[in-house]
Amino acid sequence: MTWDDIWKIIIGSLASVGGIGGIIFFIIKFSADNIAQRLQKKYSLELNKDIEKFKSNLDNKIYISKTKFDTEFSIYRELSKAYFEAVKAVGIMIPTGLAFVPADENDRKEYEQKCYLDASKAVVNAQDALNSNAPFIQTELFDKY
Repeated sequence: MTWDDIWKIIIGSLASVGGIGGIIFFIIKFSADNIAQRLQKKYSLELNKDIEKFKSNLDNKIYISKTKFDTEFSIYRELSKAYFEAVKAVGIMIPTGLAFVPADENDRKEYEQKCYLDASKAVVNAQDALNSNAPFIQTELFDKY
């Protein structure tokens, strides 16, 4: 065996190892890319599920907040109307220089009695509206009424 034959064997061995190494390298690279794509799809699906769950919870909270606001708004409208009616009725009950007061004593007493009954009814209605909506009103606002 000559040195030429030895070098040919060594170069052939290195070439075959290099060729096999190249094939193994390409197989590993191809497998790694496939595994990475599968993992990416898997985590993408999980992330999309989490995002949809979060959006659903957020939409639910928005709906609850809007419903709560609408309910409170209607309650405060009802209370405002009832209390303004009560203030108006009490204001009419108290005579002023510009108010209509019948000249006849009996008519005047009857008019004052009617004003008193109207004012009492309006105040009771306002208190009933407040008490019936008490669970839905903040404590600080309830105490102010």
